[in-house]
Amino acid sequence: YLVEKYEIFYLPSVTAQLLIQDDENIFQSNVGKAVLIGNPKFSNPYTVNIDGRDIQLNFSPLPGTEREVKAISQLLKTTPVLGKDANMKNIVTLLAPIDVIEKQTLAKYPLLHIASHGILLSDNPEESFIALSEGKISANYLYEFDPGLRVKMVILSACQTALGISHPDSAVGLSNAFLVAGANTVGSTLWQISDDATVDLMVKFYEELLKGINVSSALRNAQISMIKNSKWKHPKNWAAFKIIGSTNNPLKP
Repeated sequence: YLVEKYEIFYLPSVTAQLLIQDDENIFQSNVGKAVLIGNPKFSNPYTVNIDGRDIQLNFSPLPGTEREVKAISQLLKTTPVLGKDANMKNIVTLLAPIDVIEKQTLAKYPLLHIASHGILLSDNPEESFIALSEGKISANYLYEFDPGLRVKMVILSACQTALGISHPDSAVGLSNAFLVAGANTVGSTLWQISDDATVDLMVKFYEELLKGINVSSALRNAQISMIKNSKWKHPKNWAAFKIIGSTNNPLKP
């Protein structure tokens, strides 16, 4: 596999990459390591507009995502945000800048990890969303979110969050929306993988990050570990995850 020979990451566009690099020069993070969101208490139904019609969607609980963020929280020595607390209001509150002094953004946490249901709406990509408690976080919401999400890296551990619709300067969708909202790096998925495989892959990914290596190397090492595991060696279990934007390690001091 290509990943066995090379680190792989994606640039959203030349323009976006230059903005990300410039933004990293003024971004400082302190206080905590990560905000970990898992197993929201879904407020069914979720309404989306497709071709002028309102469509209602219902989601079942995701106990596997709770196992995922709890395992990661043990590594990072932090407390996950679960159930009814896994809502947009808490995300915005937790990620709000501590202060901005002479253009230096002082953020509480450098990393946001969301494990939930994700929906790509190819006919209306700006309506694509991740389901949370008490609502959802849509691409359109992020595009118009003026305060921005001041975070170095966002990991979207939900199905199809890496997909989007072609646009001259990138692709309209959730990954692009998080970059526009302020993230320097977005990790996302091309398809759904099993809960157990995701837990193993993500735990290994964070173990590698804690060694201080860059993001694309950490994902590569995690994916190679899956390839070497007879239980998870098929690409469907590990190849869905991709890194877009900066490869700088958000957990490195």
